[in-house]
Amino acid sequence: MGMTTFYKQLQNVASVLKALSKQPLSRSVLERKVFKLMSHAAFEGTFVSLVKAGYIKKQSSFRRAPYAVTEQGTQLLTVVEAFLPVAKAGSEKYEKRKQFHVNSSGGGAFGE
Repeated sequence: MGMTTFYKQLQNVASVLKALSKQPLSRSVLERKVFKLMSHAAFEGTFVSLVKAGYIKKQSSFRRAPYAVTEQGTQLLTVVEAFLPVAKAGSEKYEKRKQFHVNSSGGGAFGE
């Protein structure tokens, strides 16, 4: 996984947790709230992972019951938000280095 992917995954986690920390939301309403920030597939992966890990939890057994952030989810959000600037800087360095290698690898048989 590249740095860009890692950074984007952190952004997705932060977006879902931040939206739910403001108020409990049903899965469909939550997805609409973060739709501009991530694809449906990215939302599904992030959402399922956060539920399985216990960072968000359905508030009742009703089919369309809202989800809320757990105490562990609140702690995770604090850590992820603190780490996002570092991950962004690493992602930008990775992209520049990757671009440099792509630009400099073209040439003849001897790399000319």
